[in-house]
Amino acid sequence: MIGVIIDSSDVLAARDWSNAESIHIRTHRLKYRGLLLHALKYAFWALKPGGELVIEDSGPSEDFTSPFTIPFSLVRMVTFQALGSETKTLEIDITRNLIRLQRVVKPPSNSWQAGVIISGNPSETDNLIKCIEGLAAQPELQHTDGILLCGPYGANKILNDMPGKGFLRMVPYEYSESKYFPICEKKNHLIHAMTADRFVILHTRIRLDPNVLRHAPKEFDIAAPQIWTESGGLRRAHISCTIQDAGLPYRYSRISNLGTRSGGDPRLQMGKRQPFVDGGAFFASRRAYLNCPLNNQLGWGDSEDVEWCNRALSMGLLVDYWPDVQGVTMVDKLSTAMDLPSTVFLLAQIVKRQVTYLKKFSKHIIESLLGKR
Repeated sequence: MIGVIIDSSDVLAARDWSNAESIHIRTHRLKYRGLLLHALKYAFWALKPGGELVIEDSGPSEDFTSPFTIPFSLVRMVTFQALGSETKTLEIDITRNLIRLQRVVKPPSNSWQAGVIISGNPSETDNLIKCIEGLAAQPELQHTDGILLCGPYGANKILNDMPGKGFLRMVPYEYSESKYFPICEKKNHLIHAMTADRFVILHTRIRLDPNVLRHAPKEFDIAAPQIWTESGGLRRAHISCTIQDAGLPYRYSRISNLGTRSGGDPRLQMGKRQPFVDGGAFFASRRAYLNCPLNNQLGWGDSEDVEWCNRALSMGLLVDYWPDVQGVTMVDKLSTAMDLPSTVFLLAQIVKRQVTYLKKFSKHIIESLLGKR
């Protein structure tokens, strides 16, 4: 197979390619639509070992960056940051703005594990049972230690009441009550107990649909599923993958956040935004995680998922979205209006975002003029 990636539709299609001998990426549209990293990763993962990736850029060739311009130097930076450790460089031609790479690493194994963060509180038992039922319905997890639960030592006794007991193991974790909840430290502790090349981490409020891991790609870095809220047989999109203002860390956003809750595919809205996963449900490869673990210094409510994804992106890792891997949140953190028709609901979300944006923008301008900002 020989593939060519030029436009957004080619990028989305490339995620399902495999065993390719050669793939050509023409970057001009992709780099201005925020899809260059997606194109590079999807193309690389589609190559068989020894396969060749050709990147053809439109320039300009200068090394400095002008407004509204992405020169070849930045394309080279992103390319080697994302793929340099897994490829052999065959050619770099700065006059033709061309890079040729050869894949030199083998794909990872097809091994999977799941981890669930639990508190041990009896009030979460019903949701935990449903969460584990969803995981036990994934053939990829139906093996010894396929599902790990991370919680206090005293929570071991709940294993007797759980479905899929043959797949479960407890990973004990205790923390000081005097410290705010160290969610990253707890997740890192859980992930370090895993041995699979691919894993999913869930909070107890998430229940995956049966047999959805079959839709996961063979290779990935970090990804978010499509999560819904459900009531009366109806589903509404919930937070799972969000795309935010692609500004510098610690700077205020200049545009509204979008994502799975906004409707549409977040990957097609990233010209001015960058993605992050919701910490309640995410997938990661062992290779990506070892290069970029969660930040142990951050706790619950510290935007730890945003910080993690920003750091991952800066290292050339892809934060992705999988529309076909779906599940339900059993706790609706957003009070989603289930009584509204789908079209009305989405229109209401658009209006709400615009009104919120105008209010925040007006406040920013006024306080800036008054010298308060």
